[in-house]
Amino acid sequence: MFTHRFLGTLDAYWQTSTTSQRILFITGTILMVWMLAHGMAMFVLDSPLDGPVSLRKAMTFAETGWLMCWATGFVLPYLQTRRWQRWVIIMGVLQFAIVETFLVSLQAWRGVPSHYNFATPFDSVVFSVMGIGALLYLVGMIVLLVTLFGTNTLPPSLRLAFRSGTVLMIIGGLSGYFMMMNLGSLYQGDTAQTLATITSGEIIGAYQGTAEGATGGNILIIHALGVHGLSLAPLAAWLLTYTSLTDRRQQHITALVVWGLFGLITVLTIQMLQLRPLVMPGLMLGGFIAVSLAVLGLGYVLTAWYTLRAWQAPTT
Repeated sequence: MFTHRFLGTLDAYWQTSTTSQRILFITGTILMVWMLAHGMAMFVLDSPLDGPVSLRKAMTFAETGWLMCWATGFVLPYLQTRRWQRWVIIMGVLQFAIVETFLVSLQAWRGVPSHYNFATPFDSVVFSVMGIGALLYLVGMIVLLVTLFGTNTLPPSLRLAFRSGTVLMIIGGLSGYFMMMNLGSLYQGDTAQTLATITSGEIIGAYQGTAEGATGGNILIIHALGVHGLSLAPLAAWLLTYTSLTDRRQQHITALVVWGLFGLITVLTIQMLQLRPLVMPGLMLGGFIAVSLAVLGLGYVLTAWYTLRAWQAPTT
């Protein structure tokens, strides 16, 4: 019963989708297959799980692009947009998902780093193009956020989820640029010096990598959590629309997910700025992380519980 109801829901959603939605859904599906293919290749070729030339990076970017495309396709029908706004959002997401994944995959198969790699003119161009693509994606997310605040016909839970998820996406984009400015994902409190290096035009060749055993604040975890915001927050709100819960009850459960996500990203940012390693947050920050995870988990558990009950109920 559950499988039949779930597949029927997806089929109905596809049948009523617009051309732009279908482009996003198909692109996302291709990226999902790309992710799985690189996972198989990583296993067959015994590629390292970590490191700047791991095929895992191609998997990671494909996964991010896949979810970003699907999430944006889901949001589109709810927006009150002008034509240019809609296409800025769509193209911002598509170019980021496709171009970034392709370039990261290309560099991984070439056996060279995709990020902070200025070894050759070609590698420098690749990194620069990725930076421009990330900027266009960020512009699209800002337009999406402005559009969402101009859309007044959304149910409360979806309004909360869409706006919060988009804010998280913007935080993810900004943290990505902070990593670029920092010339790495490990923040060691030297941003002023790095900024001076970039401003002086000496960025080419400035990155020497992170010394083995170096400690500092992890920017990457903030970036990763942020760029999945439009997938993580609206998921609960969307599933709850298939239940018989009141709008107010749906909003309360969605708020648990949102507060959990924002709690996590806030604490992780504080931890990063304090130069604390990811696995050593300290007692107080560790407690806040545990509370945020508990609130987030409760939101998802309640969502799953009520959705499963609704989809397993007999149809009339």
